[in-house]
Amino acid sequence: LTLSISAETGSVVEVFDGSTSLGTATEGGTEGTFSFTTEALGEGDHSFTVTATDAAGNTSTASPAAAVTIDTVAPGTPTLSLATDTGDDAADGITRDATVAVNGLEADADWEYSTNSGTDWSAGSGSSFELAEGSYTAGNVQVRQTDVAGNTSAAGRIDTALEIDTTVPATLALALSSDTGSDSSDGITRDG
Repeated sequence: LTLSISAETGSVVEVFDGSTSLGTATEGGTEGTFSFTTEALGEGDHSFTVTATDAAGNTSTASPAAAVTIDTVAPGTPTLSLATDTGDDAADGITRDATVAVNGLEADADWEYSTNSGTDWSAGSGSSFELAEGSYTAGNVQVRQTDVAGNTSAAGRIDTALEIDTTVPATLALALSSDTGSDSSDGITRDG
């Protein structure tokens, strides 16, 4: 992490993380502009302050703190499932309801979904998305999330094949095969 600091030209600028001195900043090419690059920081919250000591030995009070949170841990893998499997078998993956429910999302994380095994991703919102009508092989439908620090989770996936069918069957026609009444369309017949 690199800190940019403004202080009196020629000062010795000391950098602190909480009450721990991390070292002194280097004055850059522009007078009064200093920079300091920290060692690798541990996970969690850090509070940086600086003091400046001029050539006469006068030391300033500490600057206002600059708070930084180091988060290198990816969020958990989201889970996903058909909201409703409307087929004959409630677990056959055949449904007229194209909604996929997404769970396990971290607060404030962004998430996205793929319907082609992770080749292309679309931004998600809320806790569900809609699939287009069609067939999806096992593992095609995936979701991943990225937390506010930019860490991306592994992709959760539906591990069964899906068939989304929202098309209503064609209108059916029904007629007697043999209408034996006096009128061939009166619906009266002796065939039982």
